[in-house]
Formats: sequence, structure tokens, C-alpha cells
Amino acid sequence: MADIPYGKIVRRTWRRANFKQLPLEHRLILCYLWSGEQGETSPIIHQFSLAAAAEALGMSLKPLGSPGEALPKGSRRAPEGLVKDFRRAFEELRRDGWFVYDDASAVIFFPKQIQFDEPTSPNHVRAMLARAQHLESPLLVDFLQALKPYMDRYKIALPKGWRSPGEGLAKGLGKPLPNPEPEPEPEPLKRDAAPPVTLKVLSRIQEADKSKSDMRQVTDHWMVTYAEAAKLRDWTIQKYDFARGKDGKIMAELIRKFGAGTVIAMVTAFFTSNDEWITQRGGFTVGVFKSQFNKLAQQRSTTEQDPNRMEYTRLYQAFLKENGQGGPFDVGWFLEYCRAHDAPTPVMELIGRELGSTQKTGTGVV
Repeated sequence: MADIPYGKIVRRTWRRANFKQLPLEHRLILCYLWSGEQGETSPIIHQFSLAAAAEALGMSLKPLGSPGEALPKGSRRAPEGLVKDFRRAFEELRRDGWFVYDDASAVIFFPKQIQFDEPTSPNHVRAMLARAQHLESPLLVDFLQALKPYMDRYKIALPKGWRSPGEGLAKGLGKPLPNPEPEPEPEPLKRDAAPPVTLKVLSRIQEADKSKSDMRQVTDHWMVTYAEAAKLRDWTIQKYDFARGKDGKIMAELIRKFGAGTVIAMVTAFFTSNDEWITQRGGFTVGVFKSQFNKLAQQRSTTEQDPNRMEYTRLYQAFLKENGQGGPFDVGWFLEYCRAHDAPTPVMELIGRELGSTQKTGTGVV
């Protein structure tokens, strides 16, 4: 599995009072924890070596006894003014709640990291589970507890062969989850109790979070589907220039009226349409998508009721999965594929009737 090539440090972190008031070495260590090489497998939970971190930062795991005491082999000296005791600074950050660290298994967990590295698809959730599966730590319970809402959303079950830390794992999954923090970056736990949040305010926060999540799913699906259609139809421009102002407003309105699931289904129907006006005159833009939304919904409803067209669609999707991702759509190749898979005569007749529009648009999508 490929490593994650980057780690996020939110810009406004540098403006936060709780971060600015930290000593210099504490801020340096936090930046390393958020973006260092030890988090390449997962930014949320991963194996962590204090010795490797101290070496990378040019710090010692214990206070230097004298100016001439040697640093770890291969490390550089810390900048002047730094307190070079890595272990003491690390423990102070852990005490203040910036992360959770399991000494026995040497595993570190960032409880709030998932708020700004939120899974956006079932495959994303599966990848997060796979990256953490090799770990042997009780912190897996907390990790799965944080991931559970996304597992439920995408109906992802715990993979077979998961090496759980013990009997507490299943119980941990059943615990009630805390409400997500509105701020994405990690923040120390406050010593004083925060004032209670009213149900009205909490409802507004949850609605705002859901709206952002729905919008992200729709726009991601639009960009991916456009890129696939660009390959199949042999377009010059392979990436859609999504205008967050104009296009985002249209998508937000459609999501509010019809729901994210319906809009996503209509996006798929839009890019797989052979409608002459769309392909020859209107084009595949968000504005045209909105103007054709009701028509696409009616066509989709008719398609779902026609068993021959359903079989045509199934064959087409199977063909794309096996052969159609490398370039423009080949009609002849698709016909041979259908014959080889014993497509019924009515289905072949339906495909034959649509070959004219298929050859014009360069795709066999229904």
C-alpha cells in the first residue's frame, strides 16, 4: 500500500493562542508529529519511535548533562535557544492532550485528526482500516470509535482477519461517540469545563457539517465522473474547471432540494447521456446539468423500468471495467463483447438502434 506523501498543518494553527504560547521546542515537535516521516502510513494512528523523532530533530531523550555531551549518531544539533530534552517536551504535550501515546506498543493516536482528514468514500474508509490493521495497541479501540460513524455511513464492516487488541474492541465500538469538534486542528484539552452547548446550537453545527460533507461528496463525484467521461469521449480537457462560486451555488441548491444521493445519481446519468442536445450543443457543464436535471431524472426512471436497457447498462459498465479505461470508446469492440457474453436478441437490437448516436458521440453509454 502506497505511503501518504504529505501531512497537514492547518495555517490558522499559527494564530491560535494555545499554540503560540507553547515553548519553541514544543511547537517544533508538534510540527514533526503532524508532518514527519513516521506518519507516512496514517496521519491518525501509527507506530512512533521517540528515539527516531529525537534524532530527526537533533534533540536528546534526556537533559544534556554538559555542553560536550554527544547527541544521537547522525543527528544535527538543535537550534540555539531550544531545550534539547525531547522526552520532557513530549510528555508535557501528551499531558496537555495534543495526542495519546501508548508506551507499551509505541503507538501514537491523534483523536481530532479525523475531523480534517475525513473519509469521503467507502474505499477511503477501507484504506484507513487496512493501514491500522497491523498495529497491536489498545488505542485501536479509540481509533475505531472515531471511525465508526464513517463505517456506518458507507456500511463498511470490520475486515476479516483484523487483529484486535482483545475483548474490549467490540465493546469499544459500541460506545457513544463524542460530537465532532468544529475546529480541524489538534487542540489541548482545557482544564476548565466548557459552558454547555444548547440543543439548538448543536443542531446548527451538525446541519452545517452534514451540508459540507454532502457538498464534498457531490463535487468529488462530479470531478471523477468528468475525468472518466473525458477519457472515454476523447476530450482535450481532462479536468473540469469547477467554479466554487457559480457552480458551487448550483450544486448546493440541488442538494438542498433533492438530496446528495439523488444529485450524485443524476451526475452519473448526465455524463453517460447520449442526448443530442447535451452532446452536440449544450455541453457537459454544471449549468447544463441543472437545466437538464428533470429530464435526466425522467430518463433514469424509464431506464430502471426497462429490463433490456438495464441489461445494456450492466454490459456497458462491465465492459468499461474490463476494457474501456484506456482510451476512446470502441463501438465494434463493445458489440463483440456483448455477443461473447450472450446478450439477448432484444438487447442487441437496442444497442443496434443506438449505434448511430454512439458513433457520433464516441461512447456507448445509455
